[in-house]
Amino acid sequence: MGIVKNRFLRTVLIISAMINILGVLVFGNHYITDHNKHAVGDNSSYRTFIHGLKFYSQFLSQLDDDQVKEKNMNLLINADERLHLASRSLIEFKYSMSTTNLNMNGVEIILSSIEESMFNEMSVYLLEDSGIGRFIALQSSVDQLLEKLPQHYNSQSQEQFIGVINNIP
Repeated sequence: MGIVKNRFLRTVLIISAMINILGVLVFGNHYITDHNKHAVGDNSSYRTFIHGLKFYSQFLSQLDDDQVKEKNMNLLINADERLHLASRSLIEFKYSMSTTNLNMNGVEIILSSIEESMFNEMSVYLLEDSGIGRFIALQSSVDQLLEKLPQHYNSQSQEQFIGVINNIP
């Protein structure tokens, strides 16, 4: 009688474990497909991206050849931090839109060229006695990008938003 009872309990335990695993798979798959259908993007990340670019441009607009070099360097460091924040936020937003046909390559190329130029120009400005004219060109590039980008994102106008972003060369 004890052997039959142990076999019965073991069989019930195995069947119970299989049902639990099957349930997890079914509900997990349902959650993933449901989540993919409703993935609308993280508007907070996009807002942080836009604000980061605006603050970057604002810090660069405060540069002045008549100011002390240290003050200009502080402004450049702050601008560079805002640019990095904008880049990280763009990556977060891009991942939140991964289930859509959003193509951020044009924006990413522009942003990476600005970041690389910023690094080079900050090095030249610090080591040599060059002016701030090159930073004005970077500010102009960011301002042009901001003009092309939608100022905010909401899920109701997702298709229109994706169309605008995908058309940025």
